[in-house]
This record gives sequence, structure tokens and C-alpha cells, in this order.
Amino acid sequence: MHFIKVHTRQSFVIFILLIFSSINSFADVSWLVRTINTDKAILGLDFSPDNKLIVSGGASREVALWDVSTGSLVKSLKGHTDDIVCVRFDPNGRYIASGSVDKTIIIWDVLSGQIVNRMVGHSDYVRDVNFSPDGRFLVSASWDQTAIIWDVLTGRQVQVLTGHRDNVTSACFSPDGTKIVTACGDHNLRIFEVTNGKLMKTIFGHEDEIWDVKWASDQRFLASGGWDNTARVWNVEEAKEIYKFPGHITDVWAVCFSPDNQVLYTCGGDRKVKAWDLATGELVRDVTGDTHTGDVEEVACSKNGKYLASASRDGSIRIWKAPTLFDRIQIIAESQMRNWNVQQTFEKTADYKKRVSNQAQQYSIFENKAADKIKEMFTKSMDWKKDLELVKYDADTEIYSINSKVLGEFKVNVPIDEAPSLQQNFGKIPIDEVFLFFDWEKGKFKIDAFGITIDGKKKFYRSLQNIATLKK
Repeated sequence: MHFIKVHTRQSFVIFILLIFSSINSFADVSWLVRTINTDKAILGLDFSPDNKLIVSGGASREVALWDVSTGSLVKSLKGHTDDIVCVRFDPNGRYIASGSVDKTIIIWDVLSGQIVNRMVGHSDYVRDVNFSPDGRFLVSASWDQTAIIWDVLTGRQVQVLTGHRDNVTSACFSPDGTKIVTACGDHNLRIFEVTNGKLMKTIFGHEDEIWDVKWASDQRFLASGGWDNTARVWNVEEAKEIYKFPGHITDVWAVCFSPDNQVLYTCGGDRKVKAWDLATGELVRDVTGDTHTGDVEEVACSKNGKYLASASRDGSIRIWKAPTLFDRIQIIAESQMRNWNVQQTFEKTADYKKRVSNQAQQYSIFENKAADKIKEMFTKSMDWKKDLELVKYDADTEIYSINSKVLGEFKVNVPIDEAPSLQQNFGKIPIDEVFLFFDWEKGKFKIDAFGITIDGKKKFYRSLQNIATLKK
């Protein structure tokens, strides 16, 4: 096989990971929804925008489309002459891009299965491809030490991004389409301007080759994974490391944000997929345990955030339930509870006996603290101007129905003399503040109130839902 470097380090690493996988307390195959088995290594995958299909590529040299609900093969697309390393759906689900060791990129029509364009320009194998947010352009990363921006429909090169001192392993557009970030074997992340290819910023921190990079949908953060066995989260504006996750015992091959940017998924040569809560930094799930028998090359999250898929050299695709908000709160609370019990046992404080007799109350405290931390990050990460939309105003009851694309519909009381002004300005000016509460019964956040300034006057509108209180 021609494919890149040898993935596994020393044989003792595999021996160690097998021992660790058997004792990991987070490993739980009950989260597994479905396994798709093939006879060739799977090196890349992606969910379709409607969450109904998974596209995969690998050592079979074919692009495969799978039905998520059944695991059945929908169609197989042939055109590459060597291993397919990366596959991506475009934002509309009409096209698929695939990159290969054969140094080419193919754009496929999903419905017909026909080749739309074959892009030739890299002098070494193509490691990563990603579409721009509007689907008009594609960026590719290659071992020829360049990233190239392509016009999807014409197949022509728009911009070549240079200046890397080693293989370019990953590249993707910013959510607004104005910038591209690349990951490189020289241990650095670079951010380029799309229009002119100018290098804007270099981010340092990894201690070995960086293998993958992803941009959070709110544009404030980047995530990267590398051969230093870590995944890291970065503040883009400050080029500053926010989190360093050392949870894998060998190389981290891929990273992926959940659609709401609340969870980071990582996978690697230790055959595991892990889920990290970004509000607390806690490991909230080791979703594969020891079920994969080969390196996990790619991890992808469905666009609705409900499912996770992992691709492995063992020839399998596994589809998992993604951790829910309530899962995260419980797992974080349980972790803190374990630490608290250990601490209290060793410290033997004066109130130890009293506190240990009321475990339920302490657990509830940790639950509420976890919910508050997650709520704080969620509130800051949301673009409420884009998320909230007016639905309908009932003049008789003076009630406005408002929909949150993420949290669902809620109702507020709006005096009839304020309704026209709210309707005229809503969606055009920023939402000043949004207050959330956690509905413990349904296990999700709901909107309590929001503030908006119109004509210099700030108004708060309170949701008519029942107001939650802290768990007793």
C-alpha cells in the first residue's frame, strides 16, 4: 500500500492500549447504534446535510454511500486509482468531493453518481478536502506542502496557499468563508486570507505533526489533533490555547466539533473515539471502548448533532448516539462526585461523616454546577440574532410566538403598541442578552428571557413557560 507514514509507533503501544481499553470506565457499547463492516480499511467519512447518508472512502478506492438508518450500501462510485483518504459532502448535499493518494480530487454528483470534475494540480497525495460554506469553492491539503483553493464547477485553481515547511495534512474554510486554516507537519496551524492567499496568522503549540484541524461554527475557536497524542482547542483571535486534551495514548488522527460547539470529538491510533465537554474540559465519553480493532482514522458528527460516526482501518464504520445535554451533566457530576469522595476520604474533615451521609444532596450540587457552566458557554457561543425568529403575533392576547432554531418555540407577552417596532427590528439588530434555564424534566435548555435595544430603549421580554428552579 502506498498510503502515507506507518500509523502505529511501537508494538508495545498496541499492547498498552489493549490493557487500558479494558479498564476504561467510560467505555460503553450501549451507545452503539449500528456497525457497517467492509473488507477494506476506511480512511474518511462524512454525514450528508440531511443526516440520511454517510459517505466513506478508503483502501477499496471507491466512494461508498451508506443509508444511516439501515447501514445498507446505497451506491458505490469508481474513479480513483489509489486509496481514497478523504470525502466530504457539499453544504447542499448535491456533490461529494474525494481526495486520493493518486494526487487527484473528484467532484461527484450524488444523485447520478457521475463525475462532475476531476481536479489535477497537486504533486503528491491529497490528504484533506473541505467545501466553502456556500459550496462554490473547495480547499485541498496535500503532502506537496501546499493547500489549493478550487472552483467546484469549473475545476480551475483559484489560489495556491504556500509557505508550509512540511506536508499539509488538513485545511478548511472559516464559517464565513473569508479565511482558511491549514494544519502542517511542521507543528503549526496557519490562517490565510481567501481572496489573496495572504498568511494572516500562525499558531504554535503542538510538539509534533498536526494531523487535523476544524473550525467551530461560531468562528471563535479551532480544534486540532496531532502526533503528540493531544487534541487542542484554540482561541482564534488571540492564537491562544484554551484546552489541551491528552486523553489518547498515541496519535490523534481527527477532531470534530458538535454542531453547537459544546462537545469536541477526537479519535486516533489507540483505536478510540473520545468526547470532551468544552464547557468544563471533562471527558464525557469514550464512545468506542475497545470495539474498533484498528486505528480510527476519522470521526464525524451528524448535522443534527444526534449521531457520531467513526471510520477505522479495521474496515468498519460505527454509528453512535452522541451524548445529550443531560448525559453530559450527569457524567460531569459523577466525575466530580468520585473526586469529592476520594478527597473527603483522605482529608477526613470535621464534617466528613455529615456530608458523606447526604450523597444525594452533594450530587445535586454538582449537577447544578455542571448545568450552569454548560449554560454559560452555550449562551456565549450562540448567535441569537440568527437563531431567533418571529413566528406569529396574536393581537387579542398580545402574545408573540418566537422560534429558536436550536431550542424550539416559546411565547412572550408584547404590548400591542410595541409589537410593530419589535417586528420591524427583529433579526436586523443584535439581541443584547438571552437568559436560559435548564428544564430538568425534559433534559434541555429553554429560553427564560431576552433583551433587545430598539430606538435607544432596552426592553426585556420574559418567556411564558414555567420557570425552572434548582433541582432539590
